[in-house]
Amino acid sequence: MSDFLYTTTKTEVPGGTSEHVVYLDLDNQVGFISDDGNGPHQIVFEPATEPVVDELGNVIEPGKEAAIYISAAIDGHTHEIIPYTPKENKSKDKDKDIIDRVHTLLKTSRELESKSIKDAEKAEKFHNGEQWDESTRGTLLANDRAALTFNLIEKHIDELSGYQRKRRTDIKYLPLEEGDQRTADLYSLIAKHIQERSMFQREDSVVALDQYIQGRGFYDVYVSTEKDIRGEVVIERFNPECVSMGPHEKEDGSDAEYLCKHKMYSLPKLKQMYPEKAGEIESNYEAVSFFQGGLEKPKEHVTFQHDQYGKSDNTIELAIGMGDERVDLVDVAKKEFRLIECQEKVYEPEFVIVNPSLDFVELAKGWSEKDANKFSTIEGFRVIKKINTKVKVTHICANVVLVNEITDETDFFTIPVYAKKRGNRFWGKVRAVIDAQKEVNYRRSQAIDIGNRMAGGTGWFYDDDTFPEGEENNFKKNAGRPGFVQKVNTINRLPVEKTPGQFPVAIVQLLEMAIGDIREFMNIHVDPNGANESGTMFMQRIEQTLRGNEFLFDNMAFSKKQVGRIMFRLINKYYSPERVFRIVSSESASNPEQIDGQPSTQFTIDEIAEIMANADAMQYDVVVAESAYSPTARLGILVLLGDLAANGAIQVPPEIFLELADLPEETKKKIQTYYAQAQQAEAQQAEATKDMEIQKTAIANIEKLQEAGIGMPGMEGQEQGPSIPQISNEEENLDMQGPQF
Repeated sequence: MSDFLYTTTKTEVPGGTSEHVVYLDLDNQVGFISDDGNGPHQIVFEPATEPVVDELGNVIEPGKEAAIYISAAIDGHTHEIIPYTPKENKSKDKDKDIIDRVHTLLKTSRELESKSIKDAEKAEKFHNGEQWDESTRGTLLANDRAALTFNLIEKHIDELSGYQRKRRTDIKYLPLEEGDQRTADLYSLIAKHIQERSMFQREDSVVALDQYIQGRGFYDVYVSTEKDIRGEVVIERFNPECVSMGPHEKEDGSDAEYLCKHKMYSLPKLKQMYPEKAGEIESNYEAVSFFQGGLEKPKEHVTFQHDQYGKSDNTIELAIGMGDERVDLVDVAKKEFRLIECQEKVYEPEFVIVNPSLDFVELAKGWSEKDANKFSTIEGFRVIKKINTKVKVTHICANVVLVNEITDETDFFTIPVYAKKRGNRFWGKVRAVIDAQKEVNYRRSQAIDIGNRMAGGTGWFYDDDTFPEGEENNFKKNAGRPGFVQKVNTINRLPVEKTPGQFPVAIVQLLEMAIGDIREFMNIHVDPNGANESGTMFMQRIEQTLRGNEFLFDNMAFSKKQVGRIMFRLINKYYSPERVFRIVSSESASNPEQIDGQPSTQFTIDEIAEIMANADAMQYDVVVAESAYSPTARLGILVLLGDLAANGAIQVPPEIFLELADLPEETKKKIQTYYAQAQQAEAQQAEATKDMEIQKTAIANIEKLQEAGIGMPGMEGQEQGPSIPQISNEEENLDMQGPQF
């Protein structure tokens, strides 16, 4: 609640009631009250007074505490100043109306995207190897014809997926011009913890596969209490076949008005997830199972009595849509209900109270329009109305409304990632090569059939007079042997050999064309060569692989920014400073991190609390940065630096090569230890060599001075001559004889 905006109690006045709004600045003792036409009021600040005592210390007049009150109007009525209590905005919609609306939004969104949904389903089947129409395949097999599948699509998708897994990216935060690097680093560390807990790298790669194959994948960001009762932010992939959206143009879906997703849950799981609704869920299942028990085919709905008195009917929808667009809502045999979640944007007015002379701007959060507008009756104040976007979340199963609430979020929790999107249509890499893949399967199967016929096309013609009695069987046994001998009735009636024609080259050419079409249309070129190439060539080859596919990575980065913004707000809502401090401590212990250039372990709970209290999501930009641990990134930099160092362009410290090399950490530490010891020994050797050279130079200088007959400094008054100690004959003889024992 605001520290400046208040309201008053209601007071009966002639002709009705009187109520005001109040602005109070307690620090500066400034106050204003609105005018409702029932007589002017003033805000009175009474300072505290000390008690009055006589000479003997007796209290003549007691002191008073500081007081703030509203002066009486002309008719004598007055008010008390009280905090403003927002009125609860309870939904007046009945459960039936809520359910009907959710069903309508689900049906409408699926119809809107029906063509793309069908294309996505077909693309998924082709990627999985289900590439023959069942009727065509059945006809071919019934006629002993080949119906083979040579899945080239999967190979190319695997290549693209493999490159994505080598190029995985993390979600990080960077400050804008008014931001704080310290805050951004702290939130990046928490985001890293959440991503590791969610196994985000795996989820990210599955979303990418959905993007490549079906044309659209989804991240689902939510708060789970399964592992932590306080709530834990989770990022997961959601099955794109179970999501449909309202019209939108942006690839992250931020301009859509609604989104519907659904998933089948068992009856016990639903009762566990919504214990307060367990009885209603159970009774719905009993009603459905009773009516479905004797039915050969499922109906679209069942109707049953709402209560034992039969005062009203209740209808449970069993499916949404018809035919191919049908979505079953109940599975009686498996005891499952389809849980439908609808995220819908709603628009609520909010009011900003402004007084330029007081430099006052504040949001009247939760105030009604009627109450907020009362501030405009105070001189110098004006009211600005703005529309605030919020997300309404509704969960239903059968005819039970499980959740129906307006959240503080302004964006959907389920974020799409598109491959290609134009209007309401979307598609992935597979759609363009479905016909070419059909051609490959058809031509390969045709070639097999022709080959089989040609293999059986070599034979012999003979009649009843060709062989003597009993020789026909001998011919059948010996005809395939080289140099066989066969008795015939007459050499003028020899058996005639029939040989097949040549295999049609056109079939092979059509097959090669279809294979080439798949490679070209998918535009995924992975060169298996590259040994002994330069670093520059290596990086160019990597870029060549991406040529024509960068839009996939750009679209994914665009959607991951939206994931980062939602995660930022959820961190502020569900993670306390104490909890963040423990996360920072545990992360720093296993993988030391720095915040604003300082070790993260140096930050106290109070410092983290201050950072989080002042953090403003609008001041930070979400950056999807390539991980420092990406194998492709490390290898590319390693090869490029090696190339530059070999050419003498730059000098690269050996530590850099070791850091970028893909070696086990234990091996790296051993090499680092050995290298440090070698460096230390080399430094010691260099120092010793340096000292020796200095000594040699000093001796040589002394000898030169002695030869010139010049004494050394500090030898004034002494005889000139050699200053090098002389060895006596006796000492020289001892030295030549060696040690004496």
